[in-house]
Amino acid sequence: MPKYEADPDQPGLIRYNGNPFVTTMGKVSAEDVAARLNREEASKWRDIASAPMDETAILLWPYYPITMGGGAPPEVVTGFWSAADDLFFVENTDQDFVPSHWQPLPEGP
Repeated sequence: MPKYEADPDQPGLIRYNGNPFVTTMGKVSAEDVAARLNREEASKWRDIASAPMDETAILLWPYYPITMGGGAPPEVVTGFWSAADDLFFVENTDQDFVPSHWQPLPEGP
């Protein structure tokens, strides 16, 4: 169930986890606003402790930069939890990777 949803009985009202959250005052569609809020919520970085542990592909933010020069920015990569290896698996890298945060993959076009 989405966290934000338009109330079907009260036009313009948006609920968050079932509770009244905000009203659009009829200026914009409550459905459009709720969809945008849900997209924004999905795009927030979450602590790695809450990541799915079922081999679902996710975006991973490294705890430290992958490159060892110190000057390069961290790389966001796609990976998944490997129960067999007891670690987050990231393709196409031969370096250790310790993520600190994760996000669901964005929807495709």
